[in-house]
Amino acid sequence: MSDPTVQQLAETLKRSSEELLGLLRSAGLPHETEGEVVSNEQKAQLLAFVQKDREKRKADAEAAPRTRIAVGRRRDTEVSTLRAGRGGRGSAVTVQTRRRAKVVVRAAPQPAPPAPTPAHGSTRSLKPPRPTHSSPTPTYASCSPNCPRPNHSPR
Repeated sequence: MSDPTVQQLAETLKRSSEELLGLLRSAGLPHETEGEVVSNEQKAQLLAFVQKDREKRKADAEAAPRTRIAVGRRRDTEVSTLRAGRGGRGSAVTVQTRRRAKVVVRAAPQPAPPAPTPAHGSTRSLKPPRPTHSSPTPTYASCSPNCPRPNHSPR
């Protein structure tokens, strides 16, 4: 059997020929058009490249921290049933309820850097000065001279 072209190999692999050409280029093979022939050695080289790439992606995924955790909860409850007829004795039935939830794990907050300390025992505060406003805060006239709340707005 003759060696297939890039287009025939793409149809066999159920991929587009452009995607297969990109894979061939990234594997280091000299294919530029869909009509070029792919030999068995080139197919083996492509397969080795794809397997290495898959292993690398799997290792990267395992090394990355998990963002979701599946939590399974199981609860057993007993339900008593009443039996009609002789004696009216009931029986207990154990019911097991299972619930599964996925929890999103958030990244741990980064610790804040330590605050700078004043040098040589200085007692000055390291806080920035408060901004000053260009306009003074409004004060309201009291409603009467004997009002116990001197700066409230009159109604």
